[in-house]
Amino acid sequence: MEQMYRKFSSEQVKGLLEKYEKGEVSREAIEGILGIKKAMFFRLISRYREDKERFEINNRKGKSNNNLTEEEESGIKEELAIEKKLIDDERTAQNTIIVI
Repeated sequence: MEQMYRKFSSEQVKGLLEKYEKGEVSREAIEGILGIKKAMFFRLISRYREDKERFEINNRKGKSNNNLTEEEESGIKEELAIEKKLIDDERTAQNTIIVI
């Protein structure tokens, strides 16, 4: 089954949830239209109720919601560079022959 975010836009899903809130359409009808199960419906309605204005479904055609900010990415790169230096230093120390 094709995933919901590929078949429907956020605005379409939001419109259905608005109609559900007004009592114009049943939960079962929305589940059938969207091709989702009861648990997914309640996750959607919960997210919708948290922030109706900014509600969006996971649309992978667009920008991912999991992107890091430049600051976060830079911090991670710095930490990785530190870890790499420690590993390289440890390997160098292990490969060094101590001559007495």
